[in-house]
Amino acid sequence: TYGSLTFRIKGPVPRDFLYSVGVTLPSDFGYYDAREFRFGSSAHGLKSFFRKADAAGIELRVKIHGQYQPLRLTDGFAWVRVEYDFTKGSVRRGICFSDQEGDPLEPYALIEGTAFVVLDSGEVREIQAESLSSVGELGPLHQTFTTEAFNEVGYRVEVSPESPVLKVDGRVVDATRVDPEASSLALNLGIWKNAAQEPEELEFELSFKLDDCSFALTELTTRCLAPLTQSYAGGIFSAKRRVRDLMSLVRQVFADGLRESEFDFSYYREQFPELSSNEYRGVVTPMIRNLLTLLEAYRDDRTGLALDTDGVAWLSYQPDVSALAMLLYSIADVTNRKELTQLSEGKIAIVRGQSGMDQVQRVVTAARVLGVDVRFEDKPIRSRPLSISVDTRAAGSDIDWFALHPSIRCGERTIQASEWRELIQGQLMLKGEDGSLILPEVEGDSKEGLQVLASLLQERAGSVGERLQPKTEFKVSRLEMLDWILLRRLGVQMDLPEEAEALFRSLAGFETIPDFELPKSLRADLRAYQVEGCAWIEFLYQHRFGACLADDMGLGKTVQAIGFIAHRLQSSKNATAASVMIVLPPSLVFNWLDEFARFAPDIKVVECLKKSDWANALAGAEVILTTYDRMRIDLGMLKAHTFDIVVFDEAHNLKTVGAARTKAAAQVNRRFTLCLTGTPVENNASEFYSVLSMAVPGIFGTIKNFKEMFRLTPDRVTGRAKPFILRRTK
Repeated sequence: TYGSLTFRIKGPVPRDFLYSVGVTLPSDFGYYDAREFRFGSSAHGLKSFFRKADAAGIELRVKIHGQYQPLRLTDGFAWVRVEYDFTKGSVRRGICFSDQEGDPLEPYALIEGTAFVVLDSGEVREIQAESLSSVGELGPLHQTFTTEAFNEVGYRVEVSPESPVLKVDGRVVDATRVDPEASSLALNLGIWKNAAQEPEELEFELSFKLDDCSFALTELTTRCLAPLTQSYAGGIFSAKRRVRDLMSLVRQVFADGLRESEFDFSYYREQFPELSSNEYRGVVTPMIRNLLTLLEAYRDDRTGLALDTDGVAWLSYQPDVSALAMLLYSIADVTNRKELTQLSEGKIAIVRGQSGMDQVQRVVTAARVLGVDVRFEDKPIRSRPLSISVDTRAAGSDIDWFALHPSIRCGERTIQASEWRELIQGQLMLKGEDGSLILPEVEGDSKEGLQVLASLLQERAGSVGERLQPKTEFKVSRLEMLDWILLRRLGVQMDLPEEAEALFRSLAGFETIPDFELPKSLRADLRAYQVEGCAWIEFLYQHRFGACLADDMGLGKTVQAIGFIAHRLQSSKNATAASVMIVLPPSLVFNWLDEFARFAPDIKVVECLKKSDWANALAGAEVILTTYDRMRIDLGMLKAHTFDIVVFDEAHNLKTVGAARTKAAAQVNRRFTLCLTGTPVENNASEFYSVLSMAVPGIFGTIKNFKEMFRLTPDRVTGRAKPFILRRTK
């Protein structure tokens, strides 16, 4: 019923005739000419074939229903139409023909590759062009489909006022036009497990929903990916980065809404330089053009056909192939041809040892952006926002240590500590009381907050979810609390004891730092910013931290330090001898002596520039001036003394972590450290670590931990250090 004409020669072989129509008979084993040939793969020359056969007196016959009939080409046309009849639970498709007057013609077969039909009478008629264009691809004369099978390919049926003719039990009916608002794409997910019950593949099935009618789009899924899976790709699929670039390019072209004629690779050259190279551009361009051509075939007001089995009604609709294609090219991180082929089969590979929920997260995210309904194993998927909170209380009678108990909720559901690992890895899917699945929304601040929380928990417990159990509390120091406080910026709720709340609020800015009372012994008119600097240093002193004053040169770091020291000496009722030591380069000793004489002449200042100076200085001075090398050399003598305040001027002299002077400075016993530097310490990571660790011992832990933190989470480093660095510029 659908094929080419195959002729068998009866009698002598008409060689001259065959040559005239372009047929050459091959020899049979080199002795005899074959007596059978096939004709009809091309419409061109078919009319000439019949005319020349008639002129040569060659009789053409065709066997129809067991009887031979003369095969003859007539001048009349055959008008064609397609009928679909739903009867007895199945759909019958038939191709019907009629003559110019509308009288029916009984077809026997279509001649493949041509617009000719062979009738039961042996007549060969040309199919009228206009009627042929209205029905599209003909196919076999008769086909029978199940309802499900027909609906799956019904998107290919082009519905027009003239064709097809729709029937129910032989009665002609009209198709009901489905409002686009009542139609939608749907996606059902499921996980296939191997014999060991390990997740191996995420399976998905796309379907189209029309009112209460739903049908799979398996064939359309394969067709949308065919321009990539079935095309010559050169070396594109040999590198993951190129495959990812190719998928990104496809998505970008879709987003730009281009037609095939509008695609120009030069517009994407900067974004995808490797694909636009001479080696790959000639391969990628046909892929994109073929894909756009496919979409245009179904996007330009193309109307599909489906059968509503419940209402026994024909439905016409316009499939949203653009959304379907964008979804297919977005739901997986495809890195090779095999994964692309699996995608066309409705499968996404799951990494061994994982649950596959990260793939589910990606699919759900992409589907919801496109307005596609998603279900998991036929159960609805609901999203619920994450809320992270940390219950905090002082561990003991002071606020040096804090006991923390973090908790995470997804909607009304508390996520247990044993589930945190899966949540952080994007592998967690929760079950609701109604059997539906709950997908934690990990986006924006929630995502970043979860990542920071994961990092903090990892440091505290080794592996998240393994050692940490529900309601577990752990202690952190005040310095470590600075990292936890940063979580507030990411929407994490943290309730602190009142005193601690005031402390960390003050550390975050100047607003709540107490005013600084200028000491009576200070003979200097400090500017407003210098008074603020003194207040900031005093605040950190009161809370037993440390400070790094890094104002630009010329803004008066020395006078601010003297103002703070004078205030401390005036305020300390039980001040001991030599409570302050200032360590500085030799060239600055006399400058400091002059500054003290000018601004605080009542303070007893003694310089220690040789070993013999220490005994008198430690016994009677209020402030000792010494050099970095003197401190290093006489460290053994200094260890017996505890200073209230140690100032390191030109603190970049301590920039080398392993240097002897840096090690010696770290061993000097003191309550409070003030580092002065005019060099932006943030400009060099190693110097930053060394100077800040000197000012605030323990702020970053070991140099190894610091480098790892600085590499992975530089914001945590700057966030932890920010309260202890004050830098103003001119």
